This record gives sequence, C-alpha cells and structure tokens, in this order.
Amino acid sequence: MKSIEFVCEVTTPMFAKGIDEEIAIRAPAVKGLIRFWWRTINAHLSLKELHQKESEIFGGVATQTQLSPIGKSKIKVFCNNNHVQVECLHKYKMMSSIKYMFYSELLEREKSSKKYIKPGSKFTIKVLYYEEDVLHEFLKALLILQLFGGIGARTRRGAGAIRIIDIKQPYKINNVTMRKYLDMFDLTKTQDIQDYICNIRKEFLSHRLHEASQHYTHLKNVKVYIGSEYQNEEVCLNHMALCYREHRGKVKGEAKALFGLPASYGDNSSIKITAKSCDGYEYARRSSPFIFKVLKIDSNRYIPLIVKLPGEFLPKGFTLKEKSFDEKQIERIYDEFIRKFEGMRAITL
Repeated sequence: MKSIEFVCEVTTPMFAKGIDEEIAIRAPAVKGLIRFWWRTINAHLSLKELHQKESEIFGGVATQTQLSPIGKSKIKVFCNNNHVQVECLHKYKMMSSIKYMFYSELLEREKSSKKYIKPGSKFTIKVLYYEEDVLHEFLKALLILQLFGGIGARTRRGAGAIRIIDIKQPYKINNVTMRKYLDMFDLTKTQDIQDYICNIRKEFLSHRLHEASQHYTHLKNVKVYIGSEYQNEEVCLNHMALCYREHRGKVKGEAKALFGLPASYGDNSSIKITAKSCDGYEYARRSSPFIFKVLKIDSNRYIPLIVKLPGEFLPKGFTLKEKSFDEKQIERIYDEFIRKFEGMRAITL
C-alpha cells in the first residue's frame, strides 16, 4: 500500500478521548469524521448512492438494497499522539464565556479529572491506500474538516480545531487535481479567506442538490459568516463565546432549544426541554445548527467563522412541550443571533 502523512497542529482546546477515558486522538474517530464531512459534500447523490459510494471507500455492511457487493475499507488511518501536550482545564474555568461554550467539559463534579489537548500540540494522521481515486475522496473530506470541523467533543462550539502544517509524501502523486488539493491545505498562502471558501465551493459543491439531501447534513447552500482577524486563538474564541452567551441569555423559555437539545431554562436550569411526538416518543437530542470555528491561518492570524447548517429543527410529528415555532419564527431568532456578531461577511456555499 502507498502512504501519505499529515502533520497536524491543534489550534483550540481539544477534548479527545481514547480507551478508558485516556486523552488521545484516535484513528477510528478521525475516520468517522472524514466519513461525516465526505457526506456533506456529496449531497447530489441519492441516499442509496451515497451509502453505496461511502461503503465502497470506507467500508460498510452489505444490505439487500446495495447496488454492488461491499468489502473492507480501501483506506487505513493511523494517528500518532507522541507530541500531544495534555493540560488541566483549570485555566479555562477562569474565562466565563469560554466556560459557557465548553460547559459539559467543565462540570464541577469532574473537575479533578478534566484535561484537554493544548493548542500548539502536534500529531500526525497517516493514511495507507492502494488507489489514488480513494485518496482523492479522503483529501476532499480532510480539507473540509480543517476548514469547518474539529476533533473531539464540543467542536460545534469552537473546540478541537486543527491545521495541517506539513504533508509527507513518500510516493509522488501525479494527478493534477490532487496536487492542487494538497496545496490547498497550506492556509499560510491565503490572503482572503472568502476567496479560499469560494474556491472550495467551486471545487466541491458545484453539483445540484438531490431531493434526499434534506434527510442528512450537507454544505450545499450553507451560509458561512467570516469575522475579522485576531492575533491569538483565545481572544478569537472568547469573542465568539461572549456574543453567543449574551444572545442565548436573552432567549426565553423553549426557544433555547433552537440552538440544540438537550437544553433547559428557569432557576438553576431546572426546567428541561424535550420534544415529543403524539405517540409519546421523546426526541431528546438535536445538534446545534451553528458551528463556531477558529481558523488559524498563520502564527498570529486567527479568523472566526460561523457556519449555519440547514435542516428541519425537529422531525415531522415532533413538537416541543409548551411552544411550537414555525420556520419564519426560527429564522428570525437565528438572524437576530447573527447580528450580534458585528462586521461579519456572509458567503453562501
């Protein structure tokens, strides 16, 4: 098998765990994220085609509806944590806005054992492959992971951001498009992040949406809001956290659920918000439609991004206990939230 190795830098606190809760960046978790982000840029496929192609690349279980037989993954992923620096979380307990973003990782009852991977830590992702076509798909997903995603818990609230700082290629890649993708990992060449994102849109999101795309997360037609540059990740993240905390504190009652479930309100957050169907089934978890991202361009260039993902707030047949929100009400609340972040440029993917 051929190989390629990506040297990565952690740019915001990372809450990644391995076996027995040990702090570690695990290969299965990274591969799972690659699969997720791969799906987000393939919304032109039907559900059957999407599952078929994903399984052919990354492996899967064959079903009766499969278009062709499914085998093992055509790609192997390994992570090296030798240069990862682990630190206690007491530092971030002093910053109330960031604490608000990372609340589940800062619970008092677990404070003695809570640790995180420190920004500036280095780790590697090594990929083994036979076919360049498979690596091609991996590269696209990894580019999107670097741009919008992260590794570990609380990534939608700014944690676990990474930057590719070096690529080691024992085997020469001749494909022109793939060489272009490899060059795109180097964010230090980026003068205007809006132009960079427009290029990503042109390369990966030029297809028309398939009607089945409403059933899963995708990036086509997604709004991305781009803020001004900061000189370090902590100030950049704290600015986003402060705006988010101020706005969400003004949102009353069950409207808090629009930013993700589970949620609560009232004195000491005593009233838990859940959604139920008419048959009594409970819908207790719904990921936030917003991704907060700190994108490191260079040693002293950090850009805040907010990604607004599409999708229905709740599945059909489910409602909140006390109040229902129609689409216009939901979008109005989201628009008010985005206005808290003054001076952000918007771009549609």
